[in-house]
Amino acid sequence: MEKSTSFYACHSCLMASKDPVICTSCGVLVKKLDLSGAMVIPPVWGVVVINGINQEELDAVNRVIDEVTNRFYQNFSTFEVDGALVIECNEIAAAKLIPRLEDELRGCRPDIVICFEGKPE
Repeated sequence: MEKSTSFYACHSCLMASKDPVICTSCGVLVKKLDLSGAMVIPPVWGVVVINGINQEELDAVNRVIDEVTNRFYQNFSTFEVDGALVIECNEIAAAKLIPRLEDELRGCRPDIVICFEGKPE
């Protein structure tokens, strides 16, 4: 039996479909994706730095990191340097983490600095 690199994916529910026309998961029209010439591009790694963080804010950040880790299966590495919390992660994880951090730390004093590929955002 020959191994196939093509499958049907629903862009609505993001699930695989056995039917090439109608999604077997949600019932919407699906498209055929051919991955024979596809190339996987790894995510870019960088850091999110939170300056001037106190213990209460650190606890809130750790709760957010745990939530994003458990909900989206992302990994983070954290360490403290001169009163700042450094969070190492990839750009995909950062996209999930940063909005939650901004919501959690709204009204607090820490500054959030984001740097990927050596460019602060």
